[in-house]
Amino acid sequence: MRIARLLPVIVFIVACTLPATARSQCCCCFETPTLAERYARADAAVLAKWITAVPKREEDDPGRTTYEIVQISRSALTFLKSGAQITVDSYQQGKKGQLALVLADLDADKRLTWHVPVEPSPRRCNYILHAPPVEAKSLDRLAYYIGYLENADEIIAADAFAEVSKAPFHDIVALASALPRDSLRTWVQDPNLNRARLGQYGLMLSLCGDRDDVPWFYNWIADAVDDFRMGADGVFGGYLLLTGEDGLNEIDKLKLADPNAPFSETYAAMTALRLMWINGGGLISPERLKQSMRQLLERPEVCDLVIADLARWQDWSVQDRVRTLYGADQYNVPSIKRAIVRYMIASTKDVPEGKGKQAGPHVAAGARYLAELRQNDPKTVGEAEKYFMLAASDDSEAAP
Repeated sequence: MRIARLLPVIVFIVACTLPATARSQCCCCFETPTLAERYARADAAVLAKWITAVPKREEDDPGRTTYEIVQISRSALTFLKSGAQITVDSYQQGKKGQLALVLADLDADKRLTWHVPVEPSPRRCNYILHAPPVEAKSLDRLAYYIGYLENADEIIAADAFAEVSKAPFHDIVALASALPRDSLRTWVQDPNLNRARLGQYGLMLSLCGDRDDVPWFYNWIADAVDDFRMGADGVFGGYLLLTGEDGLNEIDKLKLADPNAPFSETYAAMTALRLMWINGGGLISPERLKQSMRQLLERPEVCDLVIADLARWQDWSVQDRVRTLYGADQYNVPSIKRAIVRYMIASTKDVPEGKGKQAGPHVAAGARYLAELRQNDPKTVGEAEKYFMLAASDDSEAAP
């Protein structure tokens, strides 16, 4: 059961590790560096014209291509001069005089290794060379890349999307009035859209859209599906940003209260709840968000994740209910047991600061439950306590 429920998530993670031409990141994945990042990291960047190329002749021979430097775009290396020839250790098709952006890395022996980051075209060269540097203001960079979303050149479109999807949510909010609302409306309804981009576009549309957009969000969410839908978390989150508590009531009915809802749809709804908790600006009250999350305690396939969220949200109203799940029927799996122990540990740490302030009843109850669990299942409790201490240590090291 645990492996089966994770298959859609595994598929999503695999999709996110594909090259930018095959996917675009939404949320948190292993990312391929964008063209701007590769340009910034290079020790030299030159605009060069194609001279000649030799194709590969043997298995271990990648071929080679000769270019002539036309313009040095960026380099601290004084020995590079316009007119000098450079060699790329790969076969690059081209025509005499065709321009390409060529990057170089300097190794420990001070030798340059040249490479061409993308198939050459004037449009791609201009896109890279005119982009704000990585050290520029994040809003300036974001505004630039928004202008290239869904560009006719898919290499540029994918790279621009990767840049936008990396931007902090608050930066996108700050540019809400400048977002291309009409284009976003077209893109989210386009059946040919790269589905990895749908979630990001759904969130962006919710920031610049209005009540006229609600029917599309609702119909997309209400669609009965069995398969994993990329972008569902962004569409669900965008719907909540547009509709607030009224929309959450609908998601409760459509996804969270349905015991037969696919795991991927349920998890997307949970992700939307987390978005509203962190970035919702109080549009939905914390108590109302907790209420929606709590009902998922009745779903064993997501219970460990739910308990972890409720612990982070310091919701101790279900402390007794969480305790009764330990070892019960379908909940008798290690991941749920560990989540319950961590929940109880967290409850004992939630004490008011300052002298004379009374700790809530959850503190004593958590300590009592922990003592019972430690006596009955010392191994699981010990493992969970070790993890909790390591996590706390990581948080303290990351704190400013």
